[in-house]
Amino acid sequence: MSDQPGNTARGEQSTYVETEAKFEVTADEMERVKAELIAFGARCIATRQAEDNELFDFADGRLRVAGCALRLRIYGDNHILTFKGPVKPDPKLKKREELETAVSNGSVMRYVLLQLGLRVSFRYSKFREVFNLDWSGAPLQVCLDETPVGLFVEIEGPAEAIHTLASHFGFTQYITQSYIELYTQRLRGR
Repeated sequence: MSDQPGNTARGEQSTYVETEAKFEVTADEMERVKAELIAFGARCIATRQAEDNELFDFADGRLRVAGCALRLRIYGDNHILTFKGPVKPDPKLKKREELETAVSNGSVMRYVLLQLGLRVSFRYSKFREVFNLDWSGAPLQVCLDETPVGLFVEIEGPAEAIHTLASHFGFTQYITQSYIELYTQRLRGR
């Protein structure tokens, strides 16, 4: 989350427990959410742009089996390497340790990961627009995601603020699945 632990905008490395909620929306709901964010004074920190993600794992799938993920993301001119630990139990929110760092050359980092014996286990792309918002005295990051499997609003920050903003938007159906799980499930059904 930008301006919070885990920020990679300045290239530092940090760790924190990522807490987020995901909600599927219609195109009209997405436009309404964006308009309300702007009306609330949210700051657009990344305009709509393509995001490409590659997940890496060993041939035996040990990271996946452990509930972990190693991702190399290209978002605009940024290349970000992220390690995510196992998800902590919560009925509505996704909570997990996250370590991430900006890398100056995504192609070299990809080569290093492959040389270490990792392989690309999953690829996915989406369009994302990112807003920062102070809500109920807490910093939130809201991502508007357009994917091949649906439109989603992702809210990251303190749990209580996530719940109050979700309630304001009328969101009641929390999605705890990752984009990988959603892609796998929905694309398999086509």
